[in-house]
Amino acid sequence: TMSACGAARGEGLEAASHGRCRRPPASSILLGVLVVALACMLAEFAVGPGRIGAEIEPKVGYFLQIADVHLDPWYDASFGKSCYCNAPGSDAAADAEEACKRDATGNAFGQAGCDSPPALMRAAFRAAAEAAPPGGYDWVMLTGDYVRHSVSQRVHGASSPAETVATTKEAVRDIVRQVVRTAQEFFPETALHHGLGYEPLVLGNNDFARDYGELVTDPTKGVNPWFYSLAATGLSVVDAPPLDVAKNLKLSLSSSSNWSPLDEQTTFLTGGYGMRKLSDGLYLVSLNTVVYSTHFSWEGERHKDPFGQFHWLEKALQWLRHAQVADGIGKPKALITGHIPPTLDNYHFAPLWSEEFVDRYMDLVAMYDDVVAAQMFAHTHCDTFRLVPSRNSTHPIFISSALSPVYENNPSFRVWRYRGSEVVDFTVYAADLDKQGPQKELVFRPLYSARAGYGLASLSAEEWRSKVLDQLTVDPEIYRRYLGRVWQMTEGEKVESALHDEAFLAKTVCSMQHVHEAGYSACIPSSGVIETRTAHV
Repeated sequence: TMSACGAARGEGLEAASHGRCRRPPASSILLGVLVVALACMLAEFAVGPGRIGAEIEPKVGYFLQIADVHLDPWYDASFGKSCYCNAPGSDAAADAEEACKRDATGNAFGQAGCDSPPALMRAAFRAAAEAAPPGGYDWVMLTGDYVRHSVSQRVHGASSPAETVATTKEAVRDIVRQVVRTAQEFFPETALHHGLGYEPLVLGNNDFARDYGELVTDPTKGVNPWFYSLAATGLSVVDAPPLDVAKNLKLSLSSSSNWSPLDEQTTFLTGGYGMRKLSDGLYLVSLNTVVYSTHFSWEGERHKDPFGQFHWLEKALQWLRHAQVADGIGKPKALITGHIPPTLDNYHFAPLWSEEFVDRYMDLVAMYDDVVAAQMFAHTHCDTFRLVPSRNSTHPIFISSALSPVYENNPSFRVWRYRGSEVVDFTVYAADLDKQGPQKELVFRPLYSARAGYGLASLSAEEWRSKVLDQLTVDPEIYRRYLGRVWQMTEGEKVESALHDEAFLAKTVCSMQHVHEAGYSACIPSSGVIETRTAHV
């Protein structure tokens, strides 16, 4: 930059002759040159060579989601789905074993109508590890239902109801332990569940001694017995505190300025939920959704805010809104995940959450849409999505399919890609189970990626609405493509039956855009599916 004296010198000798400028000493000139040079070097060091004034490039990375493992350690390939692929108990009828073998396929990797054998779990985890991008996954998420269905039916010989419950609890803990340790085996250098010390964080309805049954406790008064028992039996990365110490842990929801939601020890042990930093741009918010289920078995008074979770969630999202991160990445956002989605299911098209809890959740995600990166759930064993009713919500609810083939879906897992604080794509990998007999290997291949598979510019709700939902009734090819991805099979009786079932199409379209039963029911007769499909035949 030219100084005032330098500008005057440019005017010629007349300025100098009036004594307005004098030649500075040589030492001053040298000092000025050094200062300018140092400033330039510091600028380049801060932003990188040749990029003065440029923003820092947001990190691009990948993470893995595996849902609904439903590991069945009692799986026996010689028995069919009529007996849940298990040997009949000692109290079964004399001809029960022979009857159970009639519909068996002998497939060691699993059978439709049964939960996952250990061979299927290991094949899937191995395939997921091999599918990892260069540098690996940044974290691995297991989104609930580690445990097979109806585990209590495999508990025999108990002398009392209390002993049955105790034995069932230990069986559940042991199965969860097997799944977690298998994940650690195949992903030893990757943060399991985002590196949270108290694993497993995302629990499904089958991850309790009683399906849809957990004791609701007051998190401000101490730890929950079941969550503590999970952490205290070797399932956590960090040792659980002794019980006499844990009893003093209480959730704080104070309004102080230094409050932080990042107290995963307390939130998990007292309420089964938590929050953890994944990267500069992303935080995982893991919810305990079982208590919101329409099937939840309440003991005593029904709570308006079980475990204080909604209160905590709102404060956590407020905290994120005020958080700042490195230049070029923007404000951090939340990956909201849980097991049971706040939507209708894909079988009976019935509500999965009680309505008052759906309303509370939807209000929160609409209010804090600016700090939500994605909503990721599981439970339905179907690969699908739902749109949030508020136009203020720009993020769909993504529902991942399952590893377990119990509902006649093929086993699958998802690989997500993110950039900074945005989730930009996912790819589903699936394997074909031989439904007729044994198979030597189970090969997982990419089934589709969201953006390439549907021609999406992004994963926004508007893109899913305009390029998928709105096309299902007018473009049979997109509908066929969608159905092939719901159950991870592109052909077969199940797909063909749904393709020609106008009622199922109407239910599909209406359930995608309505999270309440009343809105869904009103949508069915006005969906125009039958008229639209007839016009395009």
